[in-house]
Amino acid sequence: MDSYGKSLDRLGITRLGQVERRIAGGQSKLRIAGIVLSRQEKVAKSGNRFAFVKLTDQSGVVELTVFSEVLVMSRDLLEPGTPVLVEVEGRIDGDMVRMMTQNIQSLDKVVANSAAGVRLFLADAKAAEAMKGVLSKVPKGKGRIALVLGFPEEERELEFELPERFAVSPSVVQNFRTMPGIERVVEL
Repeated sequence: MDSYGKSLDRLGITRLGQVERRIAGGQSKLRIAGIVLSRQEKVAKSGNRFAFVKLTDQSGVVELTVFSEVLVMSRDLLEPGTPVLVEVEGRIDGDMVRMMTQNIQSLDKVVANSAAGVRLFLADAKAAEAMKGVLSKVPKGKGRIALVLGFPEEERELEFELPERFAVSPSVVQNFRTMPGIERVVEL
């Protein structure tokens, strides 16, 4: 979940370790994000299916109740290892926090569609040329990509923003970080 850091802040996501405190403080509707640890489906007396889903992030683990309507619409996202964004309604029940799921979305898709973009600091002009092939594989979206080429002997930088917009997901950012010729990646 580290790779989602700035994006989670920009989206107003509550960290899982803060959920109980926020609900106890009177905030009942939250947007949370995490990696699915497990899904346990059951059948209610009414015959409808529901599930208990465990999510984790770097700050904690929570269990959600997913009722049939949301479960049917999002079952494919509830596989272990899948990063999700979840809108929940929470309440205190005795000494336990109960969270009922209102909506579940792919975290990667939400982040890619909301990403402001990145600045890529290039080692040299050859790296800019190599970027063409890489960028042709990045889906179109809303994120900006700026290429920055430094001229240390002149103490200057040349920055140019690409006219196209891209889906700058955490996996795309991570790929940029490991590419030869890119010295630094700054998320916008």
